Parts: sequence; structure tokens; C-alpha cells
Amino acid sequence: MVLRGRRSGFKDNLSDVAASIGIHQLRKIDRFLDRRNELAARYDEGLAELPLRLPTATDGREQPTPGTCMSYRLDPGARLDRDELIAALYERRIGCSVHFIPLHHHPYWRDRYDLTPDQFPQSETMYGQAVSLPLFTRMTDADQDRVIVALQDLLGR
Repeated sequence: MVLRGRRSGFKDNLSDVAASIGIHQLRKIDRFLDRRNELAARYDEGLAELPLRLPTATDGREQPTPGTCMSYRLDPGARLDRDELIAALYERRIGCSVHFIPLHHHPYWRDRYDLTPDQFPQSETMYGQAVSLPLFTRMTDADQDRVIVALQDLLGR
């Protein structure tokens, strides 16, 4: 359904300023992707022994090259639950969040189609386990080490 030139439930237009910045950043795309892949590999190594897993598609593929965050699933039975982990990281001045929010939690879709969490048990399970760690092209190895050490301290066995 399209309303006044927009898709229902989405705001996907760019401002002129954002578009201008994006055009110029395209010149740096290879360097950005290389750095993100380096950071993703460092997370893989530093978090390997922790109860955090990369989400996988039903065909077993891992998530694609990371963007502005690295999303993980926190294993059930971890020392902290997802919300406790996010709070503990914030106390250490490490920003993280939840980037996967199921569609049925978004007001437009929830209200338009009278959706409830019990209709989507798998999405609810994933939502309760999802945590997104910081990852950005200007992130230094020292910045990332601080995140990894905090997670090792908070989730290590």
C-alpha cells in the first residue's frame, strides 16, 4: 500500500544533505568495507568463547558484511539476559542496542493488522536474544578491545 508517494510503515527518503554525503562516501566504499570486515573478524576471535552467536539464515549462511553495528544472539542461559547486558555495557559507557525489532512491534503494522507477540513466537525469541554491538569505520582497535574485554568480563564463564 502506498500513501502519498510513500510505502506504509516506512520512511525511506533521504534529505539532500544525507544524499550529498552518501555520494561522496561511495568513493571510500572499498576502504569502509575492508575495515568493517576487519572489525567483524576481530569480534569473531575475541568473542568466540562467549555465549554470543551470529544469526544465521535458514540455509546456514551467516549475516552479510556488517554495517554500522554487529548483531548477535545471546545464548539462553547466559550469565546476563539481553537487557541486563545492554545496561551493564552502558554503565561502562559502551553503546549497544537492539536493531532487530519485529515488524509486529512497530505501531503501524501492530495497529493496522491487530498483531500480537504470541502470533510470532520465533520472532519474539529472536527479539529477546538480539544485541547489536558497535562497529563503525573509525572504530580503533583499542575501542573494539574495550568492548571485547567488557563482554568477556560480563559474560565469561
